[in-house]
Amino acid sequence: MTEIELHIASSTFDIGSKINHLLVGLDNTKNNDGKKILELCQFGKLLSTYFVEYDIIDGNREEPDFIIENENEKVGIELMRIFDIETKIQEGYFETICNTAQKILEVDSNFPNFLICVYIHPNLKKCQSLKKKYVDILVDVVKDLVLNNKFTKNELVSHATINKHSQKSIYPNLGAYFQKTITEHQIIESIKSKEKKLPTYIENSVSKQWLVLVIGNVGASSLEVSEMFEMNTIETNFDRVFLYEDFGNKLFELNKGCKLAL
Repeated sequence: MTEIELHIASSTFDIGSKINHLLVGLDNTKNNDGKKILELCQFGKLLSTYFVEYDIIDGNREEPDFIIENENEKVGIELMRIFDIETKIQEGYFETICNTAQKILEVDSNFPNFLICVYIHPNLKKCQSLKKKYVDILVDVVKDLVLNNKFTKNELVSHATINKHSQKSIYPNLGAYFQKTITEHQIIESIKSKEKKLPTYIENSVSKQWLVLVIGNVGASSLEVSEMFEMNTIETNFDRVFLYEDFGNKLFELNKGCKLAL
């Protein structure tokens, strides 16, 4: 596995020039739009750092996620986020509770704006039957904090911080965690899952296709590359395969037909 050198102009990180025209009309509160905004931000950072000569010519699409071009070629790009699945399910459960409570409070236009980080009680696990109860608890907790500057003890939130904000926003903090490292098995299985769709990507766009595996966001479900990481030969029909560590903005290329090592 080869780490790609930063482009000489990468310190400017001119992400906006790559993606701003594609963000118009997208709404972060909608699931599909939120996913696309995240993809655009991640890929825009990668592009503006490592492949500044390329521009996105089609970004509001699926299978593949993007089509890029430079003076010489057009390339289809498929992004795949890899994370610890079990932990991601936990994160998603509490994120949904926060989003639902937030939407309830947004209905009242007279209720003040706020930014609240809620710290979920340690060891509290997903329980679908308690979801509505937790939403009701969180709404009451936020109301007390915003209107009365008072935190009420409860079974969901251990404590919370509040700040002024331009809108109503609640986000969960699940506490401290150890960063997990990605494994060869996770990489190989991810490539295999996308390999099956490669004919569709080509049919829908262009013949040349790159696969970008994205890791390294924030949160306990996030993964990183170990300094001692080694990997055997990969088998793929993608023209190029990359592993992108988003948080650290590091890009590695997985070379085909040879032993890979970092």
